[in-house]
Amino acid sequence: MQILSPDFMLITQSQKMTVYGPIEFPIYIVNTEDMVELQREDPFCRDMLKRLKSNKQPQSKFVIQDNILMYNKTGDHKIVLPKVMQTDALVEAQDQPMSGHLGIEGTLFKLKKIVYWPKMKKHTYQYVTRCQECQRGKRPIRNPQGLMQSIAVPDQPHSFISIHFARPLPTTKELNK
Repeated sequence: MQILSPDFMLITQSQKMTVYGPIEFPIYIVNTEDMVELQREDPFCRDMLKRLKSNKQPQSKFVIQDNILMYNKTGDHKIVLPKVMQTDALVEAQDQPMSGHLGIEGTLFKLKKIVYWPKMKKHTYQYVTRCQECQRGKRPIRNPQGLMQSIAVPDQPHSFISIHFARPLPTTKELNK
């Protein structure tokens, strides 16, 4: 078992890789051998793996761990997801009932804890802005209230009439309203 962050862990037991979230539900489950194969088929992962193996990027943010490409910018090892898995990860982080439709920032925060892929922020933005549930629950955008303006001074009596509506006023000690 490897701890990815305080809330997430990656379990690689018996050639199965399971990423668990803070409430212990699987975010993504895939066979370790399949992950290695999917990364080899992905153009970005394949290129990065080739660079790392040939030592062309010794100061890279990427590392190879158990033949799996990992992103290691801040000391947390995050799985580099191949393109074919990115939409599934977005669905798990955004659309599942336990995920809660957190919006762009919440979904991106959740994903960044455990996985990485190039242009993840852009893809998350595009996915969440197309989410019907999020669009229904969003607060409507309203124009700000206008500024108060003074009324022009009338030039003739009764040329302008104003009515002020007041709520029911409290009763005084003398029982007047």
